[in-house]
Amino acid sequence: MNPNIHSLLNKYADDHNKLQLDCYVMSSVSNTLGFPGANTWFQIQAQDEVLHTRKIYNYLIGRDEILIVNPIQPETHHEKSLLELMEKYLTYKLQFIEKTNTLIATCQEAKDFLTIKFLDWFLIDFYEEVELAKTYIDKIKMSNNNYYGIDKHLAKREEPDTLKVILPYSDK
Repeated sequence: MNPNIHSLLNKYADDHNKLQLDCYVMSSVSNTLGFPGANTWFQIQAQDEVLHTRKIYNYLIGRDEILIVNPIQPETHHEKSLLELMEKYLTYKLQFIEKTNTLIATCQEAKDFLTIKFLDWFLIDFYEEVELAKTYIDKIKMSNNNYYGIDKHLAKREEPDTLKVILPYSDK
């Protein structure tokens, strides 16, 4: 594997680890703001980020690459509303689409088509997460400050299917 791509994939994994921690912090903020459903939703999103990181690590291992895990620190979150939390989450996901596109461009230059194919899964997943976040933002904006139903819906989020994330093309 191209050393630059290896380094960028390790950084990409670090970014997922950081987002996992940020989601836990946003979960705590949600709880403090009185939104137990959002608390649950962000905790489950944190778990999804763990699976994303695991997927990247497995890919690197499968390519006989060495993992480099760097120390990470979550951001301090000061959001004061459910809307601000969802908008922050949306910002994170849009940044991940940009990071993924940049990484794909680097892979195209290096003619690393296998890594491009690997990264395609992330783009599709991020697109779905962006659309979901936008839907929640719209619902929050239209709720006339009545968040009970939205929070109750957020609490119903299901845990990610581990194998579908880590091995989406497997028949296991």
